[in-house]
Amino acid sequence: MPSTAKPPCRFSTAWILYLGNRTGNVKKLKPPLTGFRLRCGDYRVFFDHEGENTIKITGVRNRREAYR
Repeated sequence: MPSTAKPPCRFSTAWILYLGNRTGNVKKLKPPLTGFRLRCGDYRVFFDHEGENTIKITGVRNRREAYR
């Protein structure tokens, strides 16, 4: 019987997609938070754009703890 579960997300794959053509599950955070978040399975990668070619990663957290 084939599995219907989605394969786990890999950070490297998610970043390559985002950096290559700005696709992926990325959203701008609402105030009082700043920056963006990239969803990758049960984890969230928080980052800011610091120029056209520079991204600063500000945190990587499990989704249960990400917005507390």
